[in-house]
Amino acid sequence: MFTGKHPFPDFSQMQAIFKIGTNTTPEIPSWATSEGKNFLRKAFELDYQYRPSALELLQHPWLDAHII
Repeated sequence: MFTGKHPFPDFSQMQAIFKIGTNTTPEIPSWATSEGKNFLRKAFELDYQYRPSALELLQHPWLDAHII
């Protein structure tokens, strides 16, 4: 939803599922702002102990600036 495109556009649905299952995260767009990149890094954190909750992500400064 960040880019409006599928996170693994070059892969079939099964290949994308495999990528996710093998702890592969989508690339962070180079054009994203530093706060946008920070938001994505936090959201893509594979270790649930370090990944922010949905509520915490909703309070991220980047999201605050982009919610209408």
